[in-house]
Amino acid sequence: MKIRLKIIVDLLLLITGLINIITGLLILLDIAAGPGRYSERIISITELSSKGIAKLIHNYTGIIIISLVFFHLLLNWRTILCYFRMLFKKSGKTGILTCESNDSGDNKN
Repeated sequence: MKIRLKIIVDLLLLITGLINIITGLLILLDIAAGPGRYSERIISITELSSKGIAKLIHNYTGIIIISLVFFHLLLNWRTILCYFRMLFKKSGKTGILTCESNDSGDNKN
């Protein structure tokens, strides 16, 4: 069950991240703002893009990403700690160190 949750969180992070990147580029390039009452004068990119729906989507996906990153870190905390221990461990041993865990509980030998 935990593996499925990790996969769902990771996929949602990927999807919202891509949406956030695309809307960010649209805002940066002023594509999302479209023609409007400001087209007659020269103004900044932020003033134009703050009026479009891309800005709204960009902001909400950013909030969703922050929440998903929190859950991602929570779900993978043991592995993250293991990686840091391996990184800073002074070991004279040769060989491969792993941080694998049996999160699924399905692999019973």
